[in-house]
Amino acid sequence: MGAIAKVLHGLFGIIESFNDWLIQLVANCQKQDIIRTQTPPQNIVPLLIALAKAHLFDWVCCDGQFPLQSTLRKSYETFLDVAPECRA
Repeated sequence: MGAIAKVLHGLFGIIESFNDWLIQLVANCQKQDIIRTQTPPQNIVPLLIALAKAHLFDWVCCDGQFPLQSTLRKSYETFLDVAPECRA
């Protein structure tokens, strides 16, 4: 495994270690109608991580030529059906 792959593997391992916390966060946001999708949180969190990986891959392939943070945030807001008043 190359050096960059090792760093990314470690980074996403850290992120995945927060799965239980993220599942509870999504559940709480659903209860408050911040996140309006009704998909079970335990199904959503792995998809959110996969979406982050996909955006990061695209960003690297494009030599960082687009704003990663705001692009990912907009994708999450769309995917989760975040209430308009809660969007950035």
